[in-house]
Amino acid sequence: MARLGLSERTPVEPPRALRPLLRFTRLPARGVAVIRRVLDEDEPFRARVAAAAQGAEDELGRPSWLFLVRPPGWDDELARLTAEREQATEAAEDVATEQRAERRLRAAQEHIARLEAVAAAAQGREAEAAGELAALRRARQAEVEQVQELEGQLAAERQEADRLRAALEASKAAAESKAKAAVTQPPAAPPAAPAPSGPPVEAAALRAALAEAADAARTAARSLDDAMGLLPGPGSADETTPARPGPPLAASPPAQPTAKSSPAPPKPSAPRRRPVPLPPGILDDTHEAAEHLVRTNGVVVLVDGYNATISAWPNLPLAEQRHRLVDALAELVARTGADAQVVFDGDQDTAAPSVVRRPPGAARPPVRVVFSPADQPADDVILDLVGRVPLHRPVVVASDDRRVQEGAVARGANVLTRSQLLALLRRGPSSALG
Repeated sequence: MARLGLSERTPVEPPRALRPLLRFTRLPARGVAVIRRVLDEDEPFRARVAAAAQGAEDELGRPSWLFLVRPPGWDDELARLTAEREQATEAAEDVATEQRAERRLRAAQEHIARLEAVAAAAQGREAEAAGELAALRRARQAEVEQVQELEGQLAAERQEADRLRAALEASKAAAESKAKAAVTQPPAAPPAAPAPSGPPVEAAALRAALAEAADAARTAARSLDDAMGLLPGPGSADETTPARPGPPLAASPPAQPTAKSSPAPPKPSAPRRRPVPLPPGILDDTHEAAEHLVRTNGVVVLVDGYNATISAWPNLPLAEQRHRLVDALAELVARTGADAQVVFDGDQDTAAPSVVRRPPGAARPPVRVVFSPADQPADDVILDLVGRVPLHRPVVVASDDRRVQEGAVARGANVLTRSQLLALLRRGPSSALG
């Protein structure tokens, strides 16, 4: 309208405040406030604009038309329309906000679903790994049982071979005795003497009997070799005791009876301690295995003292640690009947190896306590004690020291870990610290 006034035949000067806006082809944001102020303050200019706005209500919109034309009551209607527009704007903003929240909720739910799928897959892999571990443990237990069965068969074959070897030696000795008796026999009795009660021993029959005994011995030797071949070879994971192959019986020809010499008997294999077998289905690192071992008849339990106490009572003085362990072992002895011995490294308050003496009137002390010499570790004392126990008594060594464990297994003893021992004593590390 200001530009139109300038283009008329008689130009109409626009309000001073609008003149800077006339050079713009596009009204700047600050221009709206300027125009509104001019319309409020310059009534003639507003009247010209209102006259031009007559009939253009639809193009301008009802609020703008009311502001320009200003009919009676225009200000109340304009305020009402403005309030309605603000409410509509707020409602639209609320709808938009709700839509954005719903989109974020759906995105979060999808993310949770993906995480749940990943967790389910991880649980499936964990269950599969647990199943594989259980299968491996069962296979290992089956292999251990097979080795124990083969060892029993090997022992039986060795006993049979020893029996046959003894029978062969007895037959050889009888043949030699008879041959010597035939050489040194005095002249025969007169014909009138009564005939002997049985038929005379013929050399051919004797040789046949000896050959039959030799064949039986060779058969037993072959059976023994076959049984030993079924055992795991040296260096295998299930090998617990080295094989002791004896002299091959089938390598030498059957001996012939003679009165001049007799072969020397073969040297018997040295006896060896064997570990206590576990019942089927019980693994060697479980509490059930420990209970079974310490309740074996005649068992001797050798405990690596400080290896157990420093884990159970790390904050107590060494003397108090020893007392607590000995008390707990005494309870174990009373409960199971085992013969318990504990070995400690020699320290400042034990100048020399010592043993707990029997109390007056007692048959024997419930727990035997030994201190190693100052120049010798407790490991050597424990392994030496394993060798001193009679072979017919089972031995169980409780230690986490690898050297002690390997040495004990090599000597035919069973091994308990420190956690198995503390579980047996019913004093795990957490309760012991309290």
